[in-house]
Amino acid sequence: MEELPKLYRNMTYQQQAILRTVLYSDLFAFPLAKEELWKFLITRRPLSKKGFEKVLQDGIPHVITKDGLYCLSGSEASLSKREEHRELFLQKMHAANTIAQKLSYIPTILFIGVSGSLAVGDARPQDDIDFFIITKKETLYSTRLIILSLLEAYGLRRRAGEQTAPDKVCVNLLIDETHLHWEKAKQNLYTAHEIAQVRPLFERENIFRRFLAANDWIHTFLPNSTQELLPIVGRIWRREYLVLHVLQSLLSKGLIINVSKALQLRTIRKHHTHEIVTKHKLAFHPYNYETHILRNFREKCEKVGLLTKF
Repeated sequence: MEELPKLYRNMTYQQQAILRTVLYSDLFAFPLAKEELWKFLITRRPLSKKGFEKVLQDGIPHVITKDGLYCLSGSEASLSKREEHRELFLQKMHAANTIAQKLSYIPTILFIGVSGSLAVGDARPQDDIDFFIITKKETLYSTRLIILSLLEAYGLRRRAGEQTAPDKVCVNLLIDETHLHWEKAKQNLYTAHEIAQVRPLFERENIFRRFLAANDWIHTFLPNSTQELLPIVGRIWRREYLVLHVLQSLLSKGLIINVSKALQLRTIRKHHTHEIVTKHKLAFHPYNYETHILRNFREKCEKVGLLTKF
Protein backbone atom coordinates (compact mmCIF):
# COMPACT_ATOMS: atom_id res chain seq x y z
CA MET A 1 0.00 0.00 0.00
CA GLU A 2 1.30 3.50 -0.87
CA GLU A 3 2.11 6.00 1.89
CA LEU A 4 -0.99 8.03 2.71
CA PRO A 5 -0.50 11.76 3.39
CA LYS A 6 -2.00 13.41 6.46
CA LEU A 7 -4.82 15.15 4.63
CA TYR A 8 -7.79 13.94 6.60
CA ARG A 9 -8.17 16.40 9.47
CA ASN A 10 -10.61 18.36 7.30
CA MET A 11 -12.66 15.34 6.31
CA THR A 12 -16.22 15.04 7.55
CA TYR A 13 -16.90 12.67 10.42
CA GLN A 14 -18.77 10.37 8.01
CA GLN A 15 -15.77 10.21 5.67
CA GLN A 16 -13.45 9.51 8.59
CA ALA A 17 -15.67 6.65 9.81
CA ILE A 18 -15.65 4.98 6.39
CA LEU A 19 -11.91 5.49 5.93
CA ARG A 20 -11.24 4.11 9.42
CA THR A 21 -13.28 1.00 8.57
CA VAL A 22 -11.44 0.45 5.28
CA LEU A 23 -8.11 0.90 7.08
CA TYR A 24 -9.08 -1.85 9.54
CA SER A 25 -10.11 -4.26 6.76
CA ASP A 26 -6.85 -3.49 4.95
CA LEU A 27 -4.97 -5.08 7.86
CA PHE A 28 -6.35 -8.38 6.54
CA ALA A 29 -6.00 -7.45 2.84
CA PHE A 30 -9.75 -7.94 2.66
CA PRO A 31 -11.92 -5.49 0.67
CA LEU A 32 -15.48 -4.94 1.83
CA ALA A 33 -18.78 -4.95 -0.01
CA LYS A 34 -21.05 -1.97 0.70
CA GLU A 35 -23.26 -4.01 3.05
CA GLU A 36 -20.18 -5.19 4.98
CA LEU A 37 -18.79 -1.67 5.15
CA TRP A 38 -22.07 -0.53 6.73
CA LYS A 39 -22.26 -3.48 9.13
CA PHE A 40 -18.68 -3.06 10.38
CA LEU A 41 -18.62 0.75 10.26
CA ILE A 42 -16.32 1.98 13.04
CA THR A 43 -18.04 5.01 14.54
CA ARG A 44 -19.33 6.30 17.86
CA ARG A 45 -21.64 8.87 16.34
CA PRO A 46 -24.95 7.93 14.72
CA LEU A 47 -24.78 7.80 10.94
CA SER A 48 -27.93 7.29 8.91
CA LYS A 49 -27.98 4.77 6.08
CA LYS A 50 -28.95 7.60 3.72
CA GLY A 51 -25.99 9.71 4.84
CA PHE A 52 -23.69 6.70 4.51
CA GLU A 53 -24.88 6.07 0.94
CA LYS A 54 -24.32 9.71 0.00
CA VAL A 55 -20.77 9.77 1.35
CA LEU A 56 -19.94 6.62 -0.62
CA GLN A 57 -21.44 8.13 -3.74
CA ASP A 58 -19.41 11.33 -3.34
CA GLY A 59 -16.23 9.35 -2.72
CA ILE A 60 -13.56 9.20 -0.04
CA PRO A 61 -9.90 10.11 -0.68
CA HIS A 62 -7.70 7.05 -1.25
CA VAL A 63 -10.64 4.66 -1.04
CA ILE A 64 -11.41 2.98 -4.35
CA THR A 65 -14.31 0.80 -5.45
CA LYS A 66 -14.53 -1.88 -8.10
CA ASP A 67 -17.25 -4.47 -8.74
CA GLY A 68 -19.02 -3.42 -5.55
CA LEU A 69 -15.96 -3.82 -3.30
CA TYR A 70 -14.09 -1.09 -1.40
CA CYS A 71 -10.40 -1.02 -0.53
CA LEU A 72 -7.51 1.39 -0.09
CA SER A 73 -5.75 2.76 -3.12
CA GLY A 74 -2.65 0.64 -3.59
CA SER A 75 -4.39 -2.51 -2.34
CA GLU A 76 -6.14 -3.37 -5.58
CA ALA A 77 -4.60 -6.85 -5.65
CA SER A 78 -6.90 -7.78 -2.75
CA LEU A 79 -9.94 -7.24 -5.01
CA SER A 80 -9.09 -10.09 -7.35
CA LYS A 81 -8.04 -12.35 -4.48
CA ARG A 82 -11.42 -11.98 -2.81
CA GLU A 83 -13.21 -12.89 -6.03
CA GLU A 84 -10.97 -15.95 -6.42
CA HIS A 85 -11.82 -17.09 -2.87
CA ARG A 86 -15.59 -16.68 -3.23
CA GLU A 87 -16.23 -20.26 -4.42
CA LEU A 88 -13.85 -21.63 -1.80
CA PHE A 89 -15.77 -19.75 0.89
CA LEU A 90 -19.03 -21.40 -0.18
CA GLN A 91 -17.40 -24.85 -0.11
CA LYS A 92 -15.97 -24.33 3.37
CA MET A 93 -19.25 -22.98 4.73
CA HIS A 94 -21.06 -26.02 3.33
CA ALA A 95 -18.55 -28.23 5.16
CA ALA A 96 -19.01 -26.18 8.35
CA ASN A 97 -22.81 -26.57 8.16
CA THR A 98 -22.50 -30.33 7.70
CA ILE A 99 -20.21 -30.67 10.71
CA ALA A 100 -22.39 -28.40 12.85
CA GLN A 101 -25.41 -30.56 12.05
CA LYS A 102 -23.57 -33.62 13.35
CA LEU A 103 -22.42 -31.85 16.53
CA SER A 104 -25.86 -30.37 17.15
CA TYR A 105 -27.07 -33.77 18.38
CA ILE A 106 -24.99 -33.22 21.51
CA PRO A 107 -27.76 -31.96 23.81
CA THR A 108 -25.56 -29.76 25.98
CA ILE A 109 -24.54 -27.63 22.98
CA LEU A 110 -26.67 -24.49 22.83
CA PHE A 111 -24.90 -22.70 19.99
CA ILE A 112 -22.46 -23.38 17.15
CA GLY A 113 -21.04 -20.58 15.03
CA VAL A 114 -18.20 -20.06 12.58
CA SER A 115 -15.61 -17.53 13.74
CA GLY A 116 -12.28 -16.24 12.47
CA SER A 117 -11.41 -15.40 8.88
CA LEU A 118 -13.93 -17.79 7.34
CA ALA A 119 -16.75 -15.97 9.15
CA VAL A 120 -16.12 -12.81 7.13
CA GLY A 121 -15.64 -14.66 3.85
CA ASP A 122 -11.85 -14.62 3.78
CA ALA A 123 -11.39 -18.27 2.84
CA ARG A 124 -8.04 -19.71 1.76
CA PRO A 125 -7.26 -23.29 0.70
CA GLN A 126 -5.07 -24.10 3.72
CA ASP A 127 -7.48 -22.69 6.30
CA ASP A 128 -9.22 -24.75 8.94
CA ILE A 129 -12.74 -24.04 10.22
CA ASP A 130 -12.96 -22.20 13.55
CA PHE A 131 -15.98 -22.94 15.75
CA PHE A 132 -17.36 -20.86 18.61
CA ILE A 133 -19.56 -22.98 20.89
CA ILE A 134 -21.81 -22.17 23.86
CA THR A 135 -22.70 -25.01 26.23
CA LYS A 136 -25.18 -25.56 29.03
CA LYS A 137 -24.02 -24.51 32.47
CA GLU A 138 -21.54 -26.78 34.25
CA THR A 139 -20.97 -28.91 31.13
CA LEU A 140 -18.13 -27.04 29.42
CA TYR A 141 -15.49 -29.74 29.79
CA SER A 142 -17.73 -32.79 29.41
CA THR A 143 -19.27 -31.31 26.25
CA ARG A 144 -15.86 -30.46 24.82
CA LEU A 145 -14.71 -34.05 25.41
CA ILE A 146 -17.64 -35.38 23.35
CA ILE A 147 -17.04 -32.77 20.63
CA LEU A 148 -13.37 -33.71 20.27
CA SER A 149 -14.21 -37.41 20.29
CA LEU A 150 -16.72 -37.00 17.47
CA LEU A 151 -14.38 -34.82 15.41
CA GLU A 152 -11.63 -37.39 15.91
CA ALA A 153 -13.95 -40.18 14.79
CA TYR A 154 -14.85 -38.24 11.65
CA GLY A 155 -11.20 -37.37 10.96
CA LEU A 156 -12.03 -33.67 11.25
CA ARG A 157 -10.22 -32.59 14.40
CA ARG A 158 -7.35 -30.15 14.10
CA ARG A 159 -4.67 -31.23 16.53
CA ALA A 160 -2.37 -28.95 18.51
CA GLY A 161 0.82 -28.21 16.61
CA GLU A 162 -0.55 -28.84 13.13
CA GLN A 163 0.74 -26.04 10.91
CA THR A 164 -2.07 -26.37 8.39
CA ALA A 165 -5.25 -28.41 8.54
CA PRO A 166 -7.47 -27.62 5.55
CA ASP A 167 -11.18 -28.00 6.35
CA LYS A 168 -10.52 -29.57 9.74
CA VAL A 169 -12.28 -28.08 12.74
CA CYS A 170 -10.61 -26.05 15.47
CA VAL A 171 -12.96 -25.48 18.40
CA ASN A 172 -11.00 -22.49 19.59
CA LEU A 173 -13.60 -20.82 21.79
CA LEU A 174 -16.10 -22.39 24.19
CA ILE A 175 -18.09 -20.70 26.93
CA ASP A 176 -21.00 -21.86 29.06
CA GLU A 177 -24.34 -20.09 29.28
CA THR A 178 -23.62 -18.59 32.70
CA HIS A 179 -20.72 -16.45 31.44
CA LEU A 180 -21.88 -14.83 28.19
CA HIS A 181 -20.55 -11.37 29.02
CA TRP A 182 -17.03 -10.46 27.85
CA GLU A 183 -14.77 -9.14 30.59
CA LYS A 184 -14.09 -5.38 30.67
CA ALA A 185 -10.39 -5.75 29.88
CA LYS A 186 -11.24 -7.38 26.53
CA GLN A 187 -13.86 -4.87 25.43
CA ASN A 188 -12.07 -3.33 22.47
CA LEU A 189 -12.44 -2.97 18.70
CA TYR A 190 -10.75 -6.29 17.94
CA THR A 191 -13.02 -8.32 20.23
CA ALA A 192 -16.10 -6.40 19.07
CA HIS A 193 -15.23 -7.30 15.48
CA GLU A 194 -14.69 -10.96 16.37
CA ILE A 195 -18.10 -11.13 18.04
CA ALA A 196 -19.92 -9.23 15.30
CA GLN A 197 -18.57 -11.42 12.52
CA VAL A 198 -19.64 -14.78 14.01
CA ARG A 199 -21.82 -16.73 11.54
CA PRO A 200 -24.49 -18.70 13.44
CA LEU A 201 -25.05 -22.30 12.32
CA PHE A 202 -27.09 -23.80 15.16
CA GLU A 203 -28.94 -22.52 18.21
CA ARG A 204 -31.09 -23.67 21.11
CA GLU A 205 -33.02 -21.57 23.64
CA ASN A 206 -32.42 -18.27 21.82
CA ILE A 207 -28.89 -18.29 23.25
CA PHE A 208 -27.21 -16.29 20.48
CA ARG A 209 -29.46 -13.28 20.99
CA ARG A 210 -28.88 -13.61 24.72
CA PHE A 211 -25.15 -13.63 24.01
CA LEU A 212 -25.37 -10.49 21.87
CA ALA A 213 -27.55 -8.76 24.46
CA ALA A 214 -24.96 -9.56 27.14
CA ASN A 215 -22.29 -7.97 24.95
CA ASP A 216 -24.14 -4.92 23.68
CA TRP A 217 -20.98 -2.92 24.45
CA ILE A 218 -19.81 -3.87 20.93
CA HIS A 219 -22.13 -1.15 19.62
CA THR A 220 -19.74 1.38 21.13
CA PHE A 221 -17.38 0.42 18.32
CA LEU A 222 -19.68 -1.12 15.69
CA PRO A 223 -23.19 0.34 16.11
CA ASN A 224 -24.58 -1.35 12.97
CA SER A 225 -23.16 -4.80 13.60
CA THR A 226 -26.27 -6.62 14.87
CA GLN A 227 -29.10 -4.66 13.27
CA GLU A 228 -30.23 -7.52 11.05
CA LEU A 229 -30.19 -11.10 12.37
CA LEU A 230 -31.56 -14.06 10.49
CA PRO A 231 -33.44 -16.74 12.46
CA ILE A 232 -31.40 -19.78 13.46
CA VAL A 233 -33.20 -23.09 13.50
CA GLY A 234 -31.77 -26.09 15.35
CA ARG A 235 -33.38 -29.46 14.66
CA ILE A 236 -33.66 -32.47 16.96
CA TRP A 237 -35.11 -35.59 15.39
CA ARG A 238 -37.95 -36.93 17.54
CA ARG A 239 -36.69 -40.52 17.40
CA GLU A 240 -33.38 -39.41 18.90
CA TYR A 241 -34.92 -37.60 21.86
CA LEU A 242 -34.58 -40.39 24.42
CA VAL A 243 -30.93 -40.99 23.54
CA LEU A 244 -30.22 -37.26 23.77
CA HIS A 245 -32.00 -36.98 27.10
CA VAL A 246 -29.86 -39.79 28.53
CA LEU A 247 -26.67 -38.26 27.10
CA GLN A 248 -27.49 -34.85 28.55
CA SER A 249 -28.07 -36.41 31.94
CA LEU A 250 -24.71 -38.20 31.81
CA LEU A 251 -22.80 -35.09 30.68
CA SER A 252 -24.24 -33.18 33.63
CA LYS A 253 -23.11 -35.70 36.27
CA GLY A 254 -20.53 -34.35 38.69
CA LEU A 255 -18.18 -37.32 38.34
CA ILE A 256 -18.11 -37.13 34.54
CA ILE A 257 -17.63 -33.35 34.65
CA ASN A 258 -14.67 -33.65 37.05
CA VAL A 259 -12.99 -36.53 35.22
CA SER A 260 -13.34 -34.94 31.79
CA LYS A 261 -12.02 -31.65 33.16
CA ALA A 262 -8.98 -33.30 34.76
CA LEU A 263 -8.14 -35.24 31.58
CA GLN A 264 -8.36 -32.16 29.37
CA LEU A 265 -6.47 -29.83 31.69
CA ARG A 266 -3.56 -32.27 31.69
CA THR A 267 -3.40 -32.09 27.87
CA ILE A 268 -4.00 -28.34 27.67
CA ARG A 269 -1.13 -27.58 30.05
CA LYS A 270 1.29 -29.52 27.84
CA HIS A 271 0.62 -27.14 24.92
CA HIS A 272 0.02 -23.93 26.87
CA THR A 273 0.63 -20.68 24.95
CA HIS A 274 -1.95 -17.88 25.16
CA GLU A 275 -4.91 -20.06 26.16
CA ILE A 276 -7.61 -18.83 28.53
CA VAL A 277 -8.67 -21.72 30.73
CA THR A 278 -11.33 -21.18 33.38
CA LYS A 279 -14.33 -23.06 34.74
CA HIS A 280 -16.65 -21.31 32.30
CA LYS A 281 -14.43 -20.38 29.32
CA LEU A 282 -11.88 -22.08 27.07
CA ALA A 283 -10.12 -19.98 24.45
CA PHE A 284 -7.37 -21.48 22.31
CA HIS A 285 -5.41 -18.83 20.43
CA PRO A 286 -1.71 -19.76 20.15
CA TYR A 287 -0.88 -16.33 18.72
CA ASN A 288 -1.83 -13.01 20.32
CA TYR A 289 -3.47 -11.44 17.28
CA GLU A 290 -5.36 -8.88 19.36
CA THR A 291 -2.32 -6.86 20.41
CA HIS A 292 -0.77 -7.09 16.94
CA ILE A 293 -3.91 -6.00 15.08
CA LEU A 294 -4.79 -3.12 17.41
CA ARG A 295 -1.23 -1.79 17.31
CA ASN A 296 -1.10 -1.91 13.50
CA PHE A 297 -4.53 -0.29 13.24
CA ARG A 298 -3.44 2.53 15.52
CA GLU A 299 -0.32 3.09 13.40
CA LYS A 300 -2.36 3.17 10.16
CA CYS A 301 -4.76 5.72 11.63
CA GLU A 302 -1.96 7.91 12.94
CA LYS A 303 -0.34 8.01 9.49
CA VAL A 304 -3.42 9.65 8.00
CA GLY A 305 -4.21 11.86 10.97
CA LEU A 306 -7.18 9.85 12.25
CA LEU A 307 -7.82 9.22 15.91
CA THR A 308 -8.22 5.63 17.12
CA LYS A 309 -10.06 6.86 20.23
CA PHE A 310 -13.10 8.38 18.59
